[in-house]
Amino acid sequence: PLGAAGIDVRVSKAHFRRGYHSLRVSAIGNYSGEDSSPFMEYHARFRHRWSDKTLDTQVVQISRNGDVMHVGDVPLSLALPALGERATGLLFADPCLSSRGGFHCPNAERFRIKEKLTKIINVLVGSAEFDYWGIVGNIFFDTYGEVSSEFFEGLSPEAKAKPFITVPGNHDFWQEGMPSKAPVDQNGWGFLQFYGQDSAASFVSWPYDFSGGPLHLPKADNFIVANVIGDTGFFGYSGAHTWEETAPHARAFCDHIDVGLVNVVIVLGHWNERNLGCKPGMETPAVWRRIKKMPGCADKKVVYFAGHQHCNRVTDWDGGEDPE
Repeated sequence: PLGAAGIDVRVSKAHFRRGYHSLRVSAIGNYSGEDSSPFMEYHARFRHRWSDKTLDTQVVQISRNGDVMHVGDVPLSLALPALGERATGLLFADPCLSSRGGFHCPNAERFRIKEKLTKIINVLVGSAEFDYWGIVGNIFFDTYGEVSSEFFEGLSPEAKAKPFITVPGNHDFWQEGMPSKAPVDQNGWGFLQFYGQDSAASFVSWPYDFSGGPLHLPKADNFIVANVIGDTGFFGYSGAHTWEETAPHARAFCDHIDVGLVNVVIVLGHWNERNLGCKPGMETPAVWRRIKKMPGCADKKVVYFAGHQHCNRVTDWDGGEDPE
């Protein structure tokens, strides 16, 4: 639930360059027309889109045994598995809760998706058995931010305290899911600030690179997520940007995880095939094939998770002859 001040919280694993016991903690508030008191290092109204919200964010260091941090009156029990220890998480993609987000969602009420998904996350992610969770793009098909806020209001502090990881999908950029110049498109700007990832862009411009303006997509490094939880390394990226923009970050990530304590690498990308705004060679299977051959990653178990195709089944196998 929200704190008494209407503050929502987000926790994400910090970029690997910040050290293992680092987390990014963010507070999302409602802009009332007056500047509220800052909670954290960065405090500002959302830029470019969803400007009815405010963002506070900072990186924190936690002890090996975990720490309790209060954001307003919301207590967060922050902890990580030991480096090299097995990590357990929940990943899914393309949840549609309501047509109020701007895109038709025909089965939300019929299947009671919001009610069931909230319960699943609170029970599983809120338990001691889960270390992280994430949504691999097209988060609630939400152009305006209202549906997203309503969903997170229903999550427990225990679930919100677990690191959240995400990458953007086509509907996180364009309301109709394909490249457009429609004034209503959020172009990833609302997504960028609401979900609080500690992306590679933060090393260039804190907390994100806001250059380019609301009618353009944010730069690629705003969506580069690269970190380690337990024995698992994560590399996430935007398929709406190019491999040339992404490759240096992938190589640096693989160089970093070239240690015995990391056993598994998970590549996170939304598109399972090239269409609807995905740049050439940026569908998740293609990026996965490149990364699993990179020095540092080549001797790990490298898998990928993608969304986009609403099938809920394995669509590719790591076996047989490599298509490339």
